[in-house]
Amino acid sequence: MKIIDFKSSKLFPRQYQFAGLLFIIVGVSLIAQNYILMPLLILIGVLMIITEKGFQFNLDTNKYREYYDIAGLKLGSWEKYHSAQKIYVNSAMMSQRIYSRVNASSTFTNQVFNAYLKLDDDNKLHLKGMKNKEKLLKKLEPLCNAFGLEVVDNTNG
Repeated sequence: MKIIDFKSSKLFPRQYQFAGLLFIIVGVSLIAQNYILMPLLILIGVLMIITEKGFQFNLDTNKYREYYDIAGLKLGSWEKYHSAQKIYVNSAMMSQRIYSRVNASSTFTNQVFNAYLKLDDDNKLHLKGMKNKEKLLKKLEPLCNAFGLEVVDNTNG
């Protein structure tokens, strides 16, 4: 059975992962005082840090699933597809506004590259988004080899 596993991203953004680390630290500091809250905080913190999102493709049965990997347990239902048509990369501009305490704001704009897999039933799977296109293309190589496809680059550069 040939299964391709493609990890997409962490489920929680970095701020929440940092909060998970704080939960672990607080949980460890409660080791002698609170036997109920301590393991709960540590468990929540660890899950916030290690939970990932991804795709699995079974090339023998032509099935795929989008899954959530929670401590090695992959949760998600399998769906059937006939074939993969193309893997492509688009670019998008992402802006973020950050406010200060005196009600002033700054806007930061970045270019983000998003990779998609288009299946024959016009279903498009968002595989991954990254700021560095070269790293994204490197990450897509195992999928390209498995499906025998080339990446279609729809970006300007």
